[in-house]
Amino acid sequence: MYFSLEAIGIYGAILGVWATCWTYISNKRLDVFQLYVDKFNEIITPDDIEWWRLAMKNDPVPKEQCHQCEIKMLRYLNLVWEEHFLYSERMISERLWKLWKPNIIFVLNTDLCKKVFVQHEDEFGASFCRWVREVSQV
Repeated sequence: MYFSLEAIGIYGAILGVWATCWTYISNKRLDVFQLYVDKFNEIITPDDIEWWRLAMKNDPVPKEQCHQCEIKMLRYLNLVWEEHFLYSERMISERLWKLWKPNIIFVLNTDLCKKVFVQHEDEFGASFCRWVREVSQV
């Protein structure tokens, strides 16, 4: 089979554009993943591990930490709201959302998160509130 140099050039150009697009999209997905991991780590720091572990088991958080824990949980809910919005607008991939969603739902079903959500529900968008109510027993 005989290919002209022009056909090979066109094929090579198309392949080059595809490879560039794929690399760009892959890098952007990695950037988004890292950005949201960093945002979570800014909210729940190593100093928070003890109360977070208790809250995830629905064990009582020490009274002297309750206010700070509620503030952190509200920040977490705001992060989830942002992620949910980006997912609903197709700005983050289905694959990434499927990775995050089980842990998000787990946290949404903790007593502390439910309490904070109910206290601040009017601060969130309607579609986010509907989704939270669908996936949790609020």
